[in-house]
Amino acid sequence: MPPLLVNPFRDRICRVFSHNNVFSFEDVLGMASVFSEQACPSLKIEYAFRIYDFNENGFIDEDDLQKIVLRLLNSDDVSEDLLMDVTHHVLSESDLDNDNMLSFSEFEHAMAKSPDFMKLTFPWTHKTLIQVIWEPYQGSVVLTTLEQLF
Repeated sequence: MPPLLVNPFRDRICRVFSHNNVFSFEDVLGMASVFSEQACPSLKIEYAFRIYDFNENGFIDEDDLQKIVLRLLNSDDVSEDLLMDVTHHVLSESDLDNDNMLSFSEFEHAMAKSPDFMKLTFPWTHKTLIQVIWEPYQGSVVLTTLEQLF
């Protein structure tokens, strides 16, 4: 699954869609469904929130935002000032209750204003998924670890 291999959030995507770091065939189909062009916006937003919530506390806080920025820039060599400026800018634009973190509803509100967000997909077709996951196992139910899948 080449698009996932180059995604800076691949570990978070895998964590959110797998169960105890093990993928079933249904987990992979669920992931493909969320990233498909036909997925409803609310579903995409829900899973994006879960992916970006690194510490899994139910909010996207300053630490989460800093990790997002570092991954998007594909660098650990970002000045602390720049990192804080970007983080504070995002919070000033999206944190409606000024608690220095984004709740799901605040995140949803911010994403609704971003039409490019809804275009996020993986270029998978159902045939590709079947070839990658189903055919090598000749139709048996597949449970695989993240390392085996990617």
